[in-house]
Amino acid sequence: TVPGYVIYLLQSTPAEAAAVRKEILIAMRHILTAQELRGAFVPHLGDLMEDSVLIGSGWTCQEMHRPLAYSTLADLVHHVRAELNLERLIKAVLLFLRNVQDDSLPLAIQTM
Repeated sequence: TVPGYVIYLLQSTPAEAAAVRKEILIAMRHILTAQELRGAFVPHLGDLMEDSVLIGSGWTCQEMHRPLAYSTLADLVHHVRAELNLERLIKAVLLFLRNVQDDSLPLAIQTM
């Protein structure tokens, strides 16, 4: 499935390949514009909420791509919120609460 391939690409992208990760995140954002594909990401939401998968371990990715990654994830959670179980909702709330308190993120990302 498309979400499975996106997760695989995010997991297998080397830490030093920040430009590749950015392109994957941008492609994921475009994929999420298709309503029929959003629901397919729900089973993979737990993986996407892991920073090591979504953002990666490279310094550039963590510093430069976090706003893009978190805004993409916020859009996904917003659109599929009715399909989420309690466990995933709690995990999403905790993740976004952590982002609200992170002064290194832009204000627009903190308020999502």
